[in-house]
Amino acid sequence: MTTLCRQSLCALAIVCATGFASTAVAQQPEPDEPVPDAAEQDAAEQDAAEEGAAEDSGTQEDGSRASGTAQAADGQGTSFTLDELTNKAINNSDLVDEYRAKRAKAKWDKYRAEHAWSPRIKSTTFLSVVPDNADPDEINENFDEIGSLDIGPYIRSDLEVIVPVYTFGRVDIAKELAELGVDNSALELANARLDVVYQTKRAYWGLRLSNAFAEMLGEGDKIIKEQLEKMEEDREFGAADFEIKDFRKLEIFSAEVDERVVDNAKLGEVASAGLHFLAEIPDDVEIELPKLDNLDSPPKLRAKKYYIDTAMKQRPEILQLDKAVRARSLESELATAEWYPNLFAAFTVGAGWSTKETAFQRVCAANSREDATECDFPEDQFEVDGQGLYAEPYGDPLHRFSLGIGLGLRWEFDPFQQYAKVEKKDAQVLAIRAQRRRAQSAIKLEVRKLYQDAADSLQKIAINKRRMTAARRWRDQFGLSRQTGAADIADAVQPLQAYYEARAKYLQAVFDYMVARGALAKAVGAYGLGEDGAVLSD
Repeated sequence: MTTLCRQSLCALAIVCATGFASTAVAQQPEPDEPVPDAAEQDAAEQDAAEEGAAEDSGTQEDGSRASGTAQAADGQGTSFTLDELTNKAINNSDLVDEYRAKRAKAKWDKYRAEHAWSPRIKSTTFLSVVPDNADPDEINENFDEIGSLDIGPYIRSDLEVIVPVYTFGRVDIAKELAELGVDNSALELANARLDVVYQTKRAYWGLRLSNAFAEMLGEGDKIIKEQLEKMEEDREFGAADFEIKDFRKLEIFSAEVDERVVDNAKLGEVASAGLHFLAEIPDDVEIELPKLDNLDSPPKLRAKKYYIDTAMKQRPEILQLDKAVRARSLESELATAEWYPNLFAAFTVGAGWSTKETAFQRVCAANSREDATECDFPEDQFEVDGQGLYAEPYGDPLHRFSLGIGLGLRWEFDPFQQYAKVEKKDAQVLAIRAQRRRAQSAIKLEVRKLYQDAADSLQKIAINKRRMTAARRWRDQFGLSRQTGAADIADAVQPLQAYYEARAKYLQAVFDYMVARGALAKAVGAYGLGEDGAVLSD
């Protein structure tokens, strides 16, 4: 869209082209007497007519057409107001869906943090095969059982339930960090919408400027081609009173104007395509906008301080920086909390079962429990009536059930790493605070610059309007509209050149001012500015 400013070159091409067109017209002398009062009156009436043309496109916010969407009079397209286009842009389905998904992600992070106190359940199930009469003291026998395929299934399942009791602030910090994430996603959407509103305004005013330049180029092209046809006719009948070099120059400038027409059409097409994309308008709907015209009363601006103060209060980037500082501070607190343990309550239950049995265990004969630890089998096995004594295994591993409940303390202590992590987070807090201060100063500078751009463009509207009015009167009094027998070329061309140049500069100033107001509104965190310069509420 920045290339739209190049369209002022189109008007300059018209100036040159129409100048040479006038060479082929009957020349007019420099007047020896003042122009009659009737000419002054005609010029004044034309001033009033052209300066009131803006009423045809009655203004609302930023001078857009006040009427609603309607089919164009010629049935070729659909007209839109600026407000309608911006409303469509901020509700663009792809834009909304993208940030809705980001917000949903942040909300689920918040959900996780809010339910950090809920029990954590861990279940483990193990399936294997075991030999019959499995004996941990007789490995060879176990292999024999396996070799003979005397085996059976063994299944074991364990359930563990852990509930946080006290985390030294970790859960509360996680909750607040998640809440900041939700807020930040909303601010990201607000910032994206401000950008699309500004881009929509640039495309809107760019298309209207393109329409205005198209009209100017069409007017110049018509004058040139009419004069070329007349010069060709005069040459055929031998009545030419011009030099051939002027005829060739006029042909060259006619080609240049045709080239500018193509360039302007391309720029208008780009602006229209931008509006289709931003406002999600179907490609088969042609957008009809009025050409950029005069402004009787351009929208005003308020004091610079008003916009700076507003930006510091509501611009999304400012609010995001505040939340970023808070998030870094919370991360530092979270790193400090890692010095402390996590207290939790645990409940465990486990069970094991198999179709096979564990081998009975030999009983040792010893004088005491301490002596029993040195028993060797089968030498020390206790016998009754010459028969070895066997007992059921204590704590049978193939058939078991366990239940436990209690308090636990989990503590990971790595002093050097933890100390460095805390110091790193503290340094990041200092860095983000410095970044916020710099960003605040940069935003103030940006608002000042954009305000000055808008104020300068507003002044240029008034300056170029005076210039255009004077140039139009000069053109009507001494230019082609009052042709006589043999005019001096300079006297015929200069008024026309002055008018087209002044008209192009005026339209460019109007475009620059409207775009500058849009940029200023974006800089303060608003969709637009009112007629009195006040920031519009969403």
